Order: sequence, then structure tokens, then C-alpha cells
Amino acid sequence: MKRDEMVRLLAGLTPNDPGVQRAGIGGPAGVPSPREQVLAEQPLGREALQMQEDVEGLIRRANLLARSFTEAIDSLKAHGERLARTPSIMPTRGWLTSMFAQARVHPIFHEARRHDGIDIPAPLGTPIVAPATGWVAKVDTDEGYGRFVKIDHGNGIVPLYAHCSKVLVREGQRVRRGEEIALVGSTGLSTSPHLHYEVEVRGQSVNPFKYIFPESIIVD
Repeated sequence: MKRDEMVRLLAGLTPNDPGVQRAGIGGPAGVPSPREQVLAEQPLGREALQMQEDVEGLIRRANLLARSFTEAIDSLKAHGERLARTPSIMPTRGWLTSMFAQARVHPIFHEARRHDGIDIPAPLGTPIVAPATGWVAKVDTDEGYGRFVKIDHGNGIVPLYAHCSKVLVREGQRVRRGEEIALVGSTGLSTSPHLHYEVEVRGQSVNPFKYIFPESIIVD
């Protein structure tokens, strides 16, 4: 496999069509100029014309490869940026108790309710980190979530971190994967310190496990 083909495949692009790859070899036969007609009548002239045609073909081939490599590099950069913005790690250290969409009995209301996130009990003040690069979309407090923060990672992915004892970021701030954004608490409707972690994708709650690599997950 040629290097150009390998680079394009690694970048998620289709290889160039063989016809396109041969664009630098030879070229269409145009109407020869008077100078070319004179040169073509002499052996050395014919060699010179062939060398000129070969050089022009190499230049076309080099330009084609340059455009192909540029396209591949741009694709790899875009893919890397998407990966950097995609949540992939646990937002805090702890163990898992209540899971997504379980028909669980609410610990305060004592009735079955849908659970649109996961609960991660942890000691009060345990750091909560951003699972990917993004921008702080909202910092607020309400009766249910207590102190909470939302981060927008682009592509419609917006996680929520609830029951925080303290939020360490402000709205509009850019954060990176692993950066501390809040501390575990028990604010709002909560019976003990834990992080309630939700993930919305284009306005719909999804299972946060889709955005957590399996390493260091502890299930109770």
C-alpha cells in the first residue's frame, strides 16, 4: 500500500481513484507550438520535449499528493478535536449505586420514579472533573439538583453534575478533560454526599455509561 493511500485510510478518507492517481503521468496531447514542432524534428529536441513532459507530470503528481495529504491532515485534526470533546471518563472517584432509567424508589419521596442519570457516592468535597473538553453552559441551584453545573461539549452532548457542595467554574469558561469543575456535596434533594451525573444528547437523556470508558468503574 502506498503512503498516500495509508494516510488517507488512517484519516478515514477513501483512497484516491487510480485514474486520479495517474493524473501526474503523461498528459493530454495538445496542439504542438511552432517551437515544439521544430524540436520534434531533431533527436535531442525530442528528448528535451519528453523530459519537459515528464517534469510537468511529476509536478502535477506532487501537487495532487500535496492536496491529498492536506485533506488527510485536516480530517485527522477534526477527528482529534471530536475525540477531545467527547466525554469518556468517570467524572469523580467513587462507586456506582443508582443506575440510569431504573424504576427505583426515590429515597425521599418513597415512590417509584425514573432515574435519568447515575449516582456516584463519594466523600464530601471529592473533586468532580470534566470528562472532556467543553464550555460551561450553566451554573445554577434548584430544589432538586441543588448546586449543579452543565457543560456543553458540542454535537449536542451536554452532561449535568448535581448536588455539588461547590462549583469551581463559571458560565462561558472553557474546560479540558480532567479539569476540576466542582466538589461532591449533598445539596438539593439528597440524603448523603454523592454526584448525580446525567448526559443529554440533543435534548434527550441517554445512559451515561455510553460516555464512560470501563476502567475504574466500581459497581455496588
